[in-house]
Amino acid sequence: MIENKYHRWYSAIVAQGDDTAGYVEKHHILPRSLGGTNKKSNLIRVAARKHFLLHWLLTKFTEGLGYRKMLHAFGMMSTYKKFRCFSSWQYERMRLSKSLAQKVSLDEVSRDNLSIKMKLYYEDPEAHKKASERTSNYFQNNPEAGNQHSEKLINYYKDHPEARDARRIGTIESFKDPDLRQGARERTSNYWRLHPELLEQRGKKTRNYFSDPVNRKNHSEATKKGMLRKKEGSER
Repeated sequence: MIENKYHRWYSAIVAQGDDTAGYVEKHHILPRSLGGTNKKSNLIRVAARKHFLLHWLLTKFTEGLGYRKMLHAFGMMSTYKKFRCFSSWQYERMRLSKSLAQKVSLDEVSRDNLSIKMKLYYEDPEAHKKASERTSNYFQNNPEAGNQHSEKLINYYKDHPEARDARRIGTIESFKDPDLRQGARERTSNYWRLHPELLEQRGKKTRNYFSDPVNRKNHSEATKKGMLRKKEGSER
């Protein structure tokens, strides 16, 4: 970490201790992504406004991979809306930080280390389950965000057919493993069994989509092309 005025300001705010009046949020003094723990000595309860300030300061005295992580953490504050109310300039700063975090280039070593850590993380079934639950809960509690995410994916794959084909091929290859295929079936079945209202919503969307003859025609043509590609692949 860089020793500068922002670091000193951060330390001074942390030294003030816990806030007790009104709504407070839990903050890790040394962020977990930088090696911090969940021990009480590394936790402080602060007002939402102060929490915003602390995460902004963290982007001012970190560097390298740590800087990228702090940009991402600061940007993610804008996606959690419960009990928070941001001004327009605060929201803009957070969203810009999240965008910048995705653009900051990593050196080859850092990129390889990050890739290894992510692979090890998702090899843990419990970690994979928790990540899946967090994502599901977020989109269930924020249906508008879910719709925006779906629209972005649809538009992206329309503009990048090579990416769509690569994902399709990856899915086909992964499902050649019978254990993965069975696991996916079970997860899907369990999900819809636990969320019948979402299954009903999906059914309505599907019915509305196919009520349009143009959509029916496009779907039919896409299915025929897919079957033709599958047939060509099996003959090779």
